[in-house]
Amino acid sequence: MIEELSTAEAAESLDITEQNVKVRLHRARALLRRELYARAGASSADAFAFMGVRCDRVVKNVFARLAMIQVAADPGSSSIH
Repeated sequence: MIEELSTAEAAESLDITEQNVKVRLHRARALLRRELYARAGASSADAFAFMGVRCDRVVKNVFARLAMIQVAADPGSSSIH
């Protein structure tokens, strides 16, 4: 989606085909990726490695804190809905 528009809506507003919208979006993402690599001084996706274990730990801690906040706000509640 582009600016919350579907591919069809973007195509209609730009007066181009849906395929052209997809091509332009693909090219824009590739250009952005190259620019990010250049600014980071990197040449591959290794520069932006996904830290799965760390991410899982952060998510777990965020949910734990949210649960603590909810319990403090409503002592009768024991889980996030």
